[in-house]
Amino acid sequence: MRTRNLFGTLALVSLTAGLAAADDWNKTYQISARPDLRVEADDGSVTVRGCDQKTIEARVTTGGWKIGASEVQIL
Repeated sequence: MRTRNLFGTLALVSLTAGLAAADDWNKTYQISARPDLRVEADDGSVTVRGCDQKTIEARVTTGGWKIGASEVQIL
């Protein structure tokens, strides 16, 4: 009985650890006098903040997904 409970607990911890994994991506773009910013997110949260610099800093953080061609794509 204890073996079954321990196995079930380990499986749950393993599954939870896999879902909690995050992936990060960052990039800074130099902008021209008239920049054009487009953001498209199907199933995510987006925050845009203005500043007085000539750059756009993009940061993507995922929870439970990997950034790559088969999961979260950044174009």
